[in-house]
Amino acid sequence: MGILWLIIKIILIILLAILVLVFAVVGIVLVAPIRYEAYLAKYETLAYDIKFTYLLGIKGNFYLEGQEKNHKISAFGKILYKDQVVEEASPAEDKQEKVESNIKESKNNRIYTVKEYEETNRQKKVLNKKPSKTEDVKIIKEVNQNIKQSIEDEVEGAGDKVKDETIQTINGMSYAWVKRFISDKNTYSALKEVLKCIWSIIRYISPYEWSFELVIGEDEPADTGETIAKLTMLYPLYYQHGIIRGNYEKKCLEGGFLVKGKFRLGKILFYFFKCILNKQVKDLIKLVLRLRKDESHGE
Repeated sequence: MGILWLIIKIILIILLAILVLVFAVVGIVLVAPIRYEAYLAKYETLAYDIKFTYLLGIKGNFYLEGQEKNHKISAFGKILYKDQVVEEASPAEDKQEKVESNIKESKNNRIYTVKEYEETNRQKKVLNKKPSKTEDVKIIKEVNQNIKQSIEDEVEGAGDKVKDETIQTINGMSYAWVKRFISDKNTYSALKEVLKCIWSIIRYISPYEWSFELVIGEDEPADTGETIAKLTMLYPLYYQHGIIRGNYEKKCLEGGFLVKGKFRLGKILFYFFKCILNKQVKDLIKLVLRLRKDESHGE
């Protein structure tokens, strides 16, 4: 009997060790951050350099510039996917230096651009004076308040119209279960929770660092100066991240973007299960299943 209990204890210890190991691996997978960095530019040709790292061993790089292409995904030294046109692509650091040098060069050319604006006699006060941090906050608040008020006015005015169109759409539907689904009071509350979950995930995975350069050119230099002058009104909102400048020689819309960010799978799953376990969402899922069941039985 003693030997039997010893064997059982050994088996239980092994199972417990396996269980702990599984939980540890799952925990590491969910907690380890996925870091990403992306560079995208369109000047003469399209170019991009996107890379990500995960668990210090899983890496991905997607690079393209002109005829050079290098797409590769590797896991702990083993290549899982590879699509390469040239033997070796330029390193990502060169791409970062390129966009940073473009932004720096754009800022150095700002004096010349300002002179072009002054000739149009537009926005002189904004162009000749760099706003202070206090002025930035004040202007940003005013812009946000105006945008918020405009949205509220539009929503309020369109509310009745949307309601009438929704009722007409429901009455025109051929599937009874869809009508019942849309007419249910819980539907819109549940959909609101789902949209909140999606928005939370988007905000979470959005980059924590980004910079850009945007080059705009119109048919005429005067039109270019006028467009840039109008965009200068939004200068306090973007000056910390990049520059918008004009091209007075040709019509174009070019630029480059560089973003960096990270996120964890565990946090995304947290948002997902938080949404699924919401009472209104659970009731909505039950309603859909019940309506589908009723439809299958011809009710």
